Order: sequence, then C-alpha cells, then structure tokens
Amino acid sequence: MLSTNMTASGFTATRNTIMGQLANNLRLLLIYLIVCEAYSNSSIRSVVVVGGTHGNEYTGVWCIRHLEANPEELLQYGTLDIKTILGNPEAHMQNRRFIHDDLNRQFSSERLSADPLDVHEAIRARELDELLGPKLGQPKTDLVIDLHTTTSNMGITLIVPEEDILICQAAAYVLHKCEDLGDSVQVLMHPLPDRHSRPNLGSTASHALTIEVGPVPQGV
Repeated sequence: MLSTNMTASGFTATRNTIMGQLANNLRLLLIYLIVCEAYSNSSIRSVVVVGGTHGNEYTGVWCIRHLEANPEELLQYGTLDIKTILGNPEAHMQNRRFIHDDLNRQFSSERLSADPLDVHEAIRARELDELLGPKLGQPKTDLVIDLHTTTSNMGITLIVPEEDILICQAAAYVLHKCEDLGDSVQVLMHPLPDRHSRPNLGSTASHALTIEVGPVPQGV
C-alpha cells in the first residue's frame, strides 16, 4: 500500500504500473472478444469502459482519460465500438465515494422504477441506464467493463457473473495469458447470474465485467 510519505515520483511510478496492468487486462479482454466475434456467434460489438463509479477511486478515471486522450489506441479493435464514461462526475469532483448513496447499488429493477427523491446517485443511475441500457428492455450496450480500486489486498481481480459463459471464458483467457507473462490475476465469480437481479452499474448492459485492483489508497 502507498505510504503517506511517498515521493511524487514514487507515486507516479506506482500509478503508471497499475495503469499498465489495467491496460494489459483490457487489451487481452478486447482481443478475446474480437476473436469470439470472428469465429463464433458472439454478439458483442458495443463496449463501454467505466471509471469513477465511486468518485474517489482514481485509477479507473486515469484509465478512461488516457483512452479519451489517445483514441487511436482503440482503432486496433476495429470490430468493437468502444466508448468511455465517467460514472459519477460530481462525486469525483468532490473526491468522495458518493454524494448521497452508493451509485453501484442503484441499478436494481426496484430502484430504477422508484422515485429518485432527489438522491444524486439515483438520478445519475437513471441517466446511465438511458445511455447504456435500458436494463428493463433491450440494452444498447453489449458489455460494460467497470474499473474499481480497493484498499484490500486483492491484486488484480476480474469479477464476472456466474453462468455468463462468454465473459467467464474471456476472464479465463486473460488469466491464462497473464500467467504466461508472470503476472498475477485472479478471477472471482459472483452468484447472481441474472443481470435483472443485480444492483450494479454493469447490469444495465447485456454483459458485465468488473476489474478490481488493490491495495490502492482512495482519493489520491
């Protein structure tokens, strides 16, 4: 974990290392999806990479800003339409995890159907559902890749929905390739295979994958 007396150069080096690891994971995922699209019945064409679902988790925000500043990097994945979204801009501006409530718990069918009652994240969830979903209909987005950090010592962990065969296979491909390179990656399955029963942002799309990196301090 980063210490409070880390120098600016040391912090930058650590940040660049984490971003490099995330970038490699994203690259492997996208390559796998291209191969699937070419040689199977995979229907994934539209991909959205989300950073800042929690406003004080900066690593995902750095990654999407890098992609936005270097759009040519996405051209190599020609069959995929890749976009980026800052999940909770207001919370990020205030360097807070959220303003009123956890954005990543606002996407259950019940909450999306309820009155948002001036809760910032509930309102933002409806905006994102309109952009990415709709969750309760036919989503515009085939895959959401949501980038997170944690203070827990999880290393790089790919979190995939149980029974989503395509995304589980993609995560296994990344795991295998990273092992070949000597990098440590874990895959974690969560037991809510039906996206309609999940409350997280990724459930607005047809498929979802979360990349969690830790330990990383929040808000820096």
